Amino acid sequence: MARHLLRRTGFGAVPEDVAALTGVRADQAVDQILADVYSRASYRRPGWVTVRPPHEFASEAAFEAFFELNDAWMNEFIRELMAEWVNGSIRQRLTLFWHDHFATSYEKYELSTFAVRYLEVLRQGALGSFQSMVRNVTQDPAMLLYLDGYINDRYAPN
Repeated sequence: MARHLLRRTGFGAVPEDVAALTGVRADQAVDQILADVYSRASYRRPGWVTVRPPHEFASEAAFEAFFELNDAWMNEFIRELMAEWVNGSIRQRLTLFWHDHFATSYEKYELSTFAVRYLEVLRQGALGSFQSMVRNVTQDPAMLLYLDGYINDRYAPN
């Protein structure tokens, strides 16, 4: 039972965790897994999230330099995200689950900052109110750009 519960609430079951839950009542095991959500908090917001793209009148070289950095930041973020999901708790698994349901595409908005903030919305809502999470997802810039929400108006809703 312990191995099955750990596989369903995380990304696998390491022997130490299985041993810790073996013989524990099911309700106590669930309480312990949920308590791990806060003790295993591994997320650290990248420092570059607040960096803005160059202003609209900046040189082409400034834009190229920014977007080279932006792509490097995104690659760094993805590596850290994968490590977080592998070592993480049920919150990370639910973040991935909700990302599958409320998907966006980096290729559409091309700003690593938007990807980070969007996953923060999913991470924050993963164990909270579904209604609040859906509201936050629909107002998030990454989702609005992904769905072409910026071209909506009352005469031509998208």
